[in-house]
Amino acid sequence: MSKVRKRDESTSAILRVMGSTELLSLVFGYQGGIFHDMLPIYEHMVPYELKQYTLQYCPDDVENLLTQYPSARLPLLSECMPYMRNVLFLKAAQFGNLALLRTLESLYTLHHTPGHLLDLAAQNGHLGVLTYLHHHAPTVGCTTSAMDNAASNGHLEIVQFLHTNRTEGCTTRALDYAAAGGHLEVVRFLRTHRHEGGEHAVNYAAANGHVDVVMYLSNSTRGLVTIRTWNAWVPTRQ
Repeated sequence: MSKVRKRDESTSAILRVMGSTELLSLVFGYQGGIFHDMLPIYEHMVPYELKQYTLQYCPDDVENLLTQYPSARLPLLSECMPYMRNVLFLKAAQFGNLALLRTLESLYTLHHTPGHLLDLAAQNGHLGVLTYLHHHAPTVGCTTSAMDNAASNGHLEIVQFLHTNRTEGCTTRALDYAAAGGHLEVVRFLRTHRHEGGEHAVNYAAANGHVDVVMYLSNSTRGLVTIRTWNAWVPTRQ
């Protein structure tokens, strides 16, 4: 009888575990492979061959899946697919998700993240995330591309922040692309506070019909209207 009782007790314990979602999750956590709810994310990441390359941005389709994924499952997602840790950081910076960034920082080491997080935040105009990264992980991925791309996209506050708080600076592309996009206030700021100049700023502005930018640059000492500029500009005035 004692053997039967022990067998019954063992069976009862197994059934209790099998009937508990929380306990089953712990048990399955020691198994290899991908959880069923992670398969869509895994399938979308396969084309990027992350075993060979390091991703420098979060793809839009993957971002959509991650937005719908329960935040409580993110640590387990990173355990099953270690490369997703970096992708999550990229998502936070690229899409301005400060709450996600703070959650990730509480779980992982922000300073060892390989992606250019500051560049991504600046390019997409996320001042809150940029400020947070600057104060909490100032050495994480910032180059001249930060100000270049922020200027290109017309993010004046970002350009001002980078100029005041960072040392990476920019290249001539900042003024050139700001002019090409017709971002007059950004052009004014760069011409007033930066020394890099722009090799093609006037021509780019004229080619895209940004008369106000052409007029501003043509009146400055480093932006004369050339014959090429005039030829590009005239059709827009007819």
